[in-house]
Amino acid sequence: MSSTTENPNAKYAVFLQNASERAMSLFSYMDKHASPVVFLVSETEREAKAEGGAEQVSQSLKEFDFDIIAPKDFWISKDDFADFGKTFQKISSDKPSRRISDMPSSYTSPDSPFANMREAILRTVVASPKNPQNLKFFTSEASVSTGRNIFVVLGVDEDVLSGYPSLDAQSDAGDFLSTSFIISLIDEFLEKHRIELDMPPDATETGGFHFGLDSILYQAGRNFVGDIVYRVSGKPQSLWKERLFTICTQISRTSYELGEAVGTILLAPQNAMARSIEFSGMPRLGNVRSTRKLLELTKDGMVLHSDTEIVLGLAKLPRRMPKNAKSFFIDFLGMHKWRIRYGSKSLIDVSYGMPVPPRSTYDGGEFAAAIKKVFSFKGSRKVDRLIELIQAAMREKKGTMLVISKRAKEEARRLASQSTAVAPILLSRQLLSSLTPIDGAILLDPNGVCYSIGTILDGMATSSGDATRGARYNSAVKYVDYRKTLGEVCMAVVISEDGNVDLVA
Repeated sequence: MSSTTENPNAKYAVFLQNASERAMSLFSYMDKHASPVVFLVSETEREAKAEGGAEQVSQSLKEFDFDIIAPKDFWISKDDFADFGKTFQKISSDKPSRRISDMPSSYTSPDSPFANMREAILRTVVASPKNPQNLKFFTSEASVSTGRNIFVVLGVDEDVLSGYPSLDAQSDAGDFLSTSFIISLIDEFLEKHRIELDMPPDATETGGFHFGLDSILYQAGRNFVGDIVYRVSGKPQSLWKERLFTICTQISRTSYELGEAVGTILLAPQNAMARSIEFSGMPRLGNVRSTRKLLELTKDGMVLHSDTEIVLGLAKLPRRMPKNAKSFFIDFLGMHKWRIRYGSKSLIDVSYGMPVPPRSTYDGGEFAAAIKKVFSFKGSRKVDRLIELIQAAMREKKGTMLVISKRAKEEARRLASQSTAVAPILLSRQLLSSLTPIDGAILLDPNGVCYSIGTILDGMATSSGDATRGARYNSAVKYVDYRKTLGEVCMAVVISEDGNVDLVA
């Protein structure tokens, strides 16, 4: 009678496939260029044979047996871990010890039991000769299963990470707090998938996962806002720090005399600045109705000042805030919308209680290079003019679209029945701002001369469309693709209501 033994790697291969699809869905939502890569590192630690029959062996005599669970023909293999023991030993001897009690709770705490091993794994991955140089890698804590330690490794495009809004000033807490929301999202993704490895599959959910992507996104937002609270207050507040995310969401959806929540709260230590008006009653920030009412006072450069727990009073903004990673602004932007920014840099945007991609995907340098390439400009004067117009259009709260075409004059005539033709006029930023409120595209030539406004574009269905995007974006894609088939040179700049800016060329 024969028996078969289940190959544990087969189970992990199914897990990996589903986890990879989830990573692609989650991180592509935050940035379409994220290009996430997921694989598993499985490790079995054993003691080396000590000379002289010694029963105890030092950490330097530990041996490691690795296996890589990854897609077929993946670029890394167990052979890359041949010198792992030396790397691990060096990290273990060099790294200073720290007391966990001195640090805030974090999935990525350097004091975790596997901290040195995780760092050694990352160094080994980076040192692989076949390592794609455009990825930055992160690893989870260990899932201890069937005598093995299994680590989830995630790689994300390094340009996306470096370009994501992040803090550029150190906190007193050092390296233990997240500097950007996307780092918090990476931490949360890794932690939840480590937990999934220890749990039996959920037969009621796709892929057997217990944690939905929405719950990962939501918790990452709570964690990141909690880290901001820690930066301001300088002390761990394990329950309160997560509550601030919920409190801001509740304030954003609370009306006052039928008006939407619009205003700003400055999060900063009590002694960070002088206040024009002190609130002696010490109203708590967490009192949603009270804080929402006080938010009505934030006009003409005045903000509410809170130390994260108490609303201290009204303060007038100084011209320059100190860059010490202890002062943040919470902007309430209307019903269900709020954000936290550091200076002028938006760190996290929230809509209807969920973190959303940064309000603007605009990169002036990238757009300028694309404009120069599409229209074969040799100098920068015309490029600069178009960039100025794009930046002016970005201030339109309801979104708008610019279509730039070498045949703008002819296109205005062709589309006259579905647009408002205007006498050709060279647009300025001020003039453009007066034209954006109406629906439809603004049609101009590469010199910045406008020929029509409120233009309803035509075109044919195309595979380049995106069903997850709005009508304005897909209309631009259809039009540009269609005109391209006719040999015309044109591009569209789409400013969405949520603040995203897309260049379609």
